[in-house]
Amino acid sequence: LNVYSFLMGSISVSGWNQIIIIAPLIIGAIVAARFLAFRLNALSLGEEGAAYLGIDVERDKIIVLALGSLL
Repeated sequence: LNVYSFLMGSISVSGWNQIIIIAPLIIGAIVAARFLAFRLNALSLGEEGAAYLGIDVERDKIIVLALGSLL
């Protein structure tokens, strides 16, 4: 039941120790996403448009997927 509540978004069963452990990962992912804002905007043009702007599309798709998983 505790894992199910946590997966549904509730942190009421989590203590501060668990929140302190995960907070740096979440903050790091938010900062990294902020630094990738230009690349994310370029990817919104589509793969061809982003490649035309000099974005490594395949690498950035992997990075965005990893950051999304952390968040």
